[in-house]
Amino acid sequence: MPKDPFSLIGKQVPAADGGDYGHLIVGFNPVSGDFKVVPICWSTGEPLYPGGAPQFLDAWKASYRYQLDQAR
Repeated sequence: MPKDPFSLIGKQVPAADGGDYGHLIVGFNPVSGDFKVVPICWSTGEPLYPGGAPQFLDAWKASYRYQLDQAR
């Protein structure tokens, strides 16, 4: 879990495996510990599912599935 998960809101994070995908973090719920995210294509920043509803991603899982320190 990142030190300050709220600092990632509005940023894009890449996949840890180097794939051309990631997430745009649009919110954080401190009670559940989940990020509200939109899946994106990393190279373009475009949503993978245009018009799709945001998804939820456990912050602990995000810490090893995504490169949170590489947020842009």
